[in-house]
Amino acid sequence: MQRILCLIALFGPLACGSDPAPPEPVEANASGGEVPPHAAGDAAFPVGPTRPPLAPGVIARLEALDTDVEVRVVFSPEMPPPWSTLAEELRAIIAQYARHANGHLRHGDVVIDPSRTEIDGVPRVQQPVMEGTVYRTVELFRGAVIRSAHGEHVLPYIDDAAEFERTLLRYIQLLSHPPHAIGVVASLYREGDDPTLGLGEVLGHYRVHPATLAEPVSTELRALLLVEPQGLDEVALRHLARYLKQGGCVAVLGGGLAVTVGSGTPYASPGTPGLLPLLEPWGVTLGDRLVLDPRSVRVPMRSAVGFVPVPYPPGPSVPLAEDHPLRSVGESVNLLFTGALTLSGPLANGEVWLRSSEESTSLALDPDQPFLLAPREPSAWPTGGEPGAQPLLVALEGTLPLPFGMGDTPAGTRVLVAGTGSFLRPDFRAPAALGDAQTDYTIAHLLIDWLVGDGPSIDDGA
Repeated sequence: MQRILCLIALFGPLACGSDPAPPEPVEANASGGEVPPHAAGDAAFPVGPTRPPLAPGVIARLEALDTDVEVRVVFSPEMPPPWSTLAEELRAIIAQYARHANGHLRHGDVVIDPSRTEIDGVPRVQQPVMEGTVYRTVELFRGAVIRSAHGEHVLPYIDDAAEFERTLLRYIQLLSHPPHAIGVVASLYREGDDPTLGLGEVLGHYRVHPATLAEPVSTELRALLLVEPQGLDEVALRHLARYLKQGGCVAVLGGGLAVTVGSGTPYASPGTPGLLPLLEPWGVTLGDRLVLDPRSVRVPMRSAVGFVPVPYPPGPSVPLAEDHPLRSVGESVNLLFTGALTLSGPLANGEVWLRSSEESTSLALDPDQPFLLAPREPSAWPTGGEPGAQPLLVALEGTLPLPFGMGDTPAGTRVLVAGTGSFLRPDFRAPAALGDAQTDYTIAHLLIDWLVGDGPSIDDGA
């Protein structure tokens, strides 16, 4: 499901079959016309039997809401399936949330005037539609607006109910605390790159700042993202350990591999992150072997008949169970250019969130001969070592030992360790499809929400 549009840009064009998205009757104020039945409010939209119960943490956040929030679903009426059901899914979400919000969350009324080019900031857009064997394009509205006394958030295009729900919950979270400040320490492979990797746009409700480990890390930063770090020395590790000692949270996202792009094609070499003294006592370290997985994304490869889709083993596709912390991304997560993590034994303070398939292997890389990551026939990929599931993402939570005699971190410290940071790199990050829940943006949000404490504890489950 996840769109690897960045690989299409790297390797060539290919029609990947994206699904457009339309909707249904809707709400909102405006100009004339009969108020549709759904404008009656939340009571008109009981929670359907397919809506799962809300997690305890979500219910607690809704019950604590003390600011009035209005949600307006701006969808055009009379759309064909499956889009005709999407607006009702959104209203069912609003109704379910409203039941726990003590009157502080309501569904707003919207009347759709099809002659308008925008309603409440939601633009009218062109939408391809298949009706039987007939293909046509219609103009419609398919967005929403979330409002409170603190401002509004416009979702101009919605394709996915799960992403709408995440956006609504994130807005409610913001009402309980100001936006967290997070720091980014990134190894930049191109001169002139943004030191924050453009994450201010990706992580809209966080204040993103460039950071350095050459000096003490400010405790004003709620979390620190190390994106493919390279060459960290003892001074850097001491500053990082001291930051953790003072209550900070850290995500180590890649670094075991150094992936660069030359002439439009990515290459991989062993990395030298320098994090062993910090990570080893926690039971997890970054590996420098490239994971190759037959259960993978598909990318375009040039052939005699044009571009054809082929499996791409350096892009493992990991299925997600219903109760997985990343499940709202979709049924699977796709990771590019990931190293295999090494576990020294069972994790006392954490768990493995993502693993490759049992058929996957890991390939040792030559530091003097970067490995070309261009698409090729499946049989042309090297076999790597013995097959077996490889840990790709680990979440740690609790009291963690620190190096240099600094003792332990405070209780409840959260740390993420991943074999790749590609989903945060602008040269590999897939462009955000409008309203598409299955993007690198969503993965980044979920991981960082958990890291800063806006996601459930490991002990609480997903």
